[in-house]
Amino acid sequence: GTIRHFNNNVSNLKNFVVHDYKDILQCAIPCFKGLLPPKLDTFILDLIFLFACWHAYAKLQLHTESSLSVFTCLTSQLGLLMQKFKQEVNPLDTHEIQKEHDARACCEINASKKKGTTIKYVGQAVAKGKISTAKLTKKFSLLTYKYHAMGDYLAMIHAFGTTDSYSTQLL
Repeated sequence: GTIRHFNNNVSNLKNFVVHDYKDILQCAIPCFKGLLPPKLDTFILDLIFLFACWHAYAKLQLHTESSLSVFTCLTSQLGLLMQKFKQEVNPLDTHEIQKEHDARACCEINASKKKGTTIKYVGQAVAKGKISTAKLTKKFSLLTYKYHAMGDYLAMIHAFGTTDSYSTQLL
């Protein structure tokens, strides 16, 4: 497979498709190496590698008993590592990215418009004290569907076959 060109600012990407995720995983390790303090650096590199391995097994077009066994182990390891990741990153002071802040500001403006106020743009809302300019603190959470569903992949492969042999799209 070929690695396709992807956006320079991965954190601003939205509407990921599978090949974007795969390409980013394949290129991420050299980008992250040495970026964080040594203890966290090694941990993050291991996590990215494990995600890449898990993703490769999840998209295999043919599974054997041994590949399913490895996939089961990878899923368990990934679950444990994600719990450890949560413990490592939650003490860090992390905030929403600019895109999230801007989207929240627009939602707040739209909500105030529905209440009958005459705010037309973000600057006016900030000046009137209707929205905050501060970025919200963000904490990592494993309580999302995407993490919950990862544990179901193996059962779905047993029930329906490999992930390339069916679609969840409504017809």
